Amino acid sequence: MQTLNSQVKAAFRRAVSAAFPSVDHTPIISSSKFGDFQCNSAMVLFKQSGKDALGVSSPKEAGEKILENLKNEKLFSNMQSSPQGFVTVDISPQWIAEDVENHILTQKEEDCLKLPDKPKLKVLVDFSSPNVAKEMHVGHLRSTIIGESIC
Repeated sequence: MQTLNSQVKAAFRRAVSAAFPSVDHTPIISSSKFGDFQCNSAMVLFKQSGKDALGVSSPKEAGEKILENLKNEKLFSNMQSSPQGFVTVDISPQWIAEDVENHILTQKEEDCLKLPDKPKLKVLVDFSSPNVAKEMHVGHLRSTIIGESIC
């Protein structure tokens, strides 16, 4: 089973290869505050190769060319290209639902219900240690109550 990150990288790799077949480039994918994932390959390719090699006049145009090749991917829903050439995408909720459903349907029943075998660990919780040289206050009770609820 492929991870989500590897599927996103593969989709961007296909899009970059289709947009710029003459350039060999591995897309750089990262999390984004503007979407689920971001690819800055358009800007990197534009700086490295120049507009003559890519056939585009700006990083934004390079990003739009990559974006054009991502349109057929079911993995993404909201796709945008910024003026700097960043391509941001959101993962499609429909794709997530289908992937989870397929994963559940292909699992054996005993594998779904089985918990992983993990060794039991001992934990020491020190939750009440007032300083005897100072006056007691509500903060000491707070840590005692929290510690008691954990144990």
